Amino acid sequence: MITILIPTIGRSDLVMKALLSAHNTSVDLVRQIVILDNSQSREFNDLITKAIAEFRDDRFSIAVYPLRKSMAQSWNDGLLKVAQPWVLYLHDDDELIYGAIDSINHDLLDQCDTGFVSFDYRLVTEKFKRDIKRNIVSEEDMIISIIENCPKFVSTLINTAKLKEIGGWSDPYGNFLDLVAFLELYVLAGAKFKSIVIGVYLKHEGNESNLSKREAGYGDSIPVVTAKCFTILKSKRYRRALLEMYTNYVYERNDYPLVCTFLERLNRFIYRCSRAR
Repeated sequence: MITILIPTIGRSDLVMKALLSAHNTSVDLVRQIVILDNSQSREFNDLITKAIAEFRDDRFSIAVYPLRKSMAQSWNDGLLKVAQPWVLYLHDDDELIYGAIDSINHDLLDQCDTGFVSFDYRLVTEKFKRDIKRNIVSEEDMIISIIENCPKFVSTLINTAKLKEIGGWSDPYGNFLDLVAFLELYVLAGAKFKSIVIGVYLKHEGNESNLSKREAGYGDSIPVVTAKCFTILKSKRYRRALLEMYTNYVYERNDYPLVCTFLERLNRFIYRCSRAR
C-alpha cells in the first residue's frame, strides 16, 4: 500500500524520532520502509543499522550512497526502490504522529488515482506548535494552497506511478522541486486534501527553508521555476500568487518593525479578498 522513504544526510540528533515513528505504523498500511543514507558516515550508518536491528522490523532496509548525491538524485534513486503504489517521503527531522496515519481509510487509497493525497500537519518550532489546516472548498483554493503553502512531505502520500510519469524530482528547480512536482502532479491527475493531521513538521535553524538559506536554496532557481510554472499556471490569479509567494517567502523582510509587517500582511489579505469577489 505505502512505502516510506527516509532521506537523511546524517542528522543523528533528529533521525531516531523519524525512524521510530515509521516503525510504529501499521504493517497493513505501510509495507516498506527504506532509509536513503546520504551521510557518507560509517558512524551514522552504524547508528541507524543498530536502531533498525533493535526494531526487529522486516520492512526496513538501507540504501547507502558512497558519494554525496543531490537532493533530487537521492529522492529519485529512492523512488526506484518503491514497491508500493503510494510513497511518503519522511525527512529525518520530521516524524509521523503515533496512530494518525493508520486512521487513513484503506479504500481511499485503493480507489484513488490522483497525483497525491495531502493531509494536515502539525507545525512545531522552539516557541510553539499548532495544527495547520487548509480549509479548501474549491479548485482555485487548492491550487492557491499548493503555491502558498506547498504540501509537506511528512503529511503527503504521492502516487508512485504518477510521480514516475512526470519524471520524478528535478535539480534545476532547487528547493522548489517539490512545488513544481506537486503542480505537475495536480495537472496530470488531480489531488485530494484531507483534514487529518498525520505528521509533525519541525521548523528549526537547520531547515533548508530557514530564512538565512532561502535566497540561495530558493531564490537562485526562481527564473527556471517561473518559466516552468507559467506553462502550468495560465490564470492571472495563480501567476500573481506565485510571484507574491516569492516576495513573501523567499525574500521575506526580517528588518521591518512588527507593526509594518502586520500592516503589509493585512493589506495583502484585503487585496486577495477583494480579488476573490
